[in-house]
Amino acid sequence: MPTDQQFDSQSHNRMVNWYLTTQFNFFAKDNDANSKPFDQFKEPDDYKCMFGTKAWLAGSLPAPSISKRWKRDVEFARQYLTGVNPIMIRAVRDEDPLPDDLNLSAANLALINQKLYEAAPANNDTLDSLRLKRRLFYVDYKILQGITMKDNRVFYSPIVVLYLDHINHLMPLLIQLTRESNDRREVFIAPNEIDGEKKRWYTHTNKYSDDVLDRTWLFARMHVMSADGIVHEMVSHLAFTHLAMEPIVIGFHRQLATSHKLFQLMIPHFRNTLAINDFGRSTLLSDNDSVFDRIIGCGLVGSLALMQKAYTTKFNLMDRAFDKEMALRGFSEVTSGGIDNLPGYYYRDDGFKLWHALKKYVSIVVHHLEVYGNNQSTNSRIKHDEQLQALRRELADPFMGNVPGMPELETATDLIGFLTTVLFTCTAQHSAVNFGQFDYYSFVPNRPLHLTKSMPHDKNQVTNAYIMAALPGKSMTMDTISVARVLSLPAVYMRDPLTNEKIGYTLMKE
Repeated sequence: MPTDQQFDSQSHNRMVNWYLTTQFNFFAKDNDANSKPFDQFKEPDDYKCMFGTKAWLAGSLPAPSISKRWKRDVEFARQYLTGVNPIMIRAVRDEDPLPDDLNLSAANLALINQKLYEAAPANNDTLDSLRLKRRLFYVDYKILQGITMKDNRVFYSPIVVLYLDHINHLMPLLIQLTRESNDRREVFIAPNEIDGEKKRWYTHTNKYSDDVLDRTWLFARMHVMSADGIVHEMVSHLAFTHLAMEPIVIGFHRQLATSHKLFQLMIPHFRNTLAINDFGRSTLLSDNDSVFDRIIGCGLVGSLALMQKAYTTKFNLMDRAFDKEMALRGFSEVTSGGIDNLPGYYYRDDGFKLWHALKKYVSIVVHHLEVYGNNQSTNSRIKHDEQLQALRRELADPFMGNVPGMPELETATDLIGFLTTVLFTCTAQHSAVNFGQFDYYSFVPNRPLHLTKSMPHDKNQVTNAYIMAALPGKSMTMDTISVARVLSLPAVYMRDPLTNEKIGYTLMKE
């Protein structure tokens, strides 16, 4: 890789130091006589005991706030709106109904509607009335079907249905872990809380105690978050930001002169893309003892297969334009005085603000900075820009850039749409799916990247010991937390793209 694209020594050493000092923190904590050692953990909440030690160079590593509220259903649902993977949720519409694989038998539907009625009798809601009111949502992990599991690890391709309740909180309605026709396709219906403590359960049998049902529902949620973690890391994050942008970054360097205004526009936002991708290939995706092979449910082989499947069947560059991607999932911008069909979806709200700002910025460059002008000859200048058209051909070529959905660049509208999409992906989108990793993954029970126990037929087997046996062990937990912490580090400075001099100021205390 060209030397000007490599990490400088400060950036590289910083990542290594944070990884090692995080590991040292846990070593010190586990050997602290006043702390509970890992091998004495009895329930998921005991994972909090891994935090709170002041260690050499690591400073304080407090338990993430999610560890205090991760068991709450409203928190489980909130993570689909403002968590580390806020691009999965879809609004149920006529053109985007609930998945066919969902087991909505008459018996299940009766329990679901009973649950909805008892949650808010005055509303008299049913599953169908929620759909008509645009208050019904779902998340589908079908892309995980057929992906190889590693060793004794277990993950599902679940379906989650959520709804906006009578006080406008997004809440889970049901979870279905299995979907194949030869499976039971068991549906787990979310409980109603009574007086803030006691829960009302909705099942087809009365043979299980409330404690068993509570642990079963929690374990089903953990399997959902495990599936979401795999899809987030391998698809939403790695494939659809880092790797999808790599051929575009290379293409700009290969085809545009450094004096080209579009090169100068885009190059500051490509900084460290190739460096971090190269670092990831040698660590996260290495053939020899890769991090993802150790901590991800599908291991290295499954991870590569999942990324290939997602990129070839789900990725289209211009469908990743923020406004179009939101529309495909059933969401539009909430304007002043307009109806908000999903309050608290800050990824949507903040995303539109950033999208409009970036699009305006790109439009000014294209039209007003003597690049292509703002008159009748604008489109002709774009069409006959040899460097720009060489870039487009390279990116569209399946044997070169191989970017699915690469548009023709013949008009100002084409060009502005392309540049804004790339700019948004490299900046806002990557930030949304990257910088929250420590907050949500470091308390491992909240988002376990792998589990080793399936959901048993006899729910009495779902004890705290069973759940603890399913969770990652000490070494893999330490790896998960350390990697999440390193990947969540913000840049401490920028460099001038032309002079390579440091600019800006430190954003994070070392």
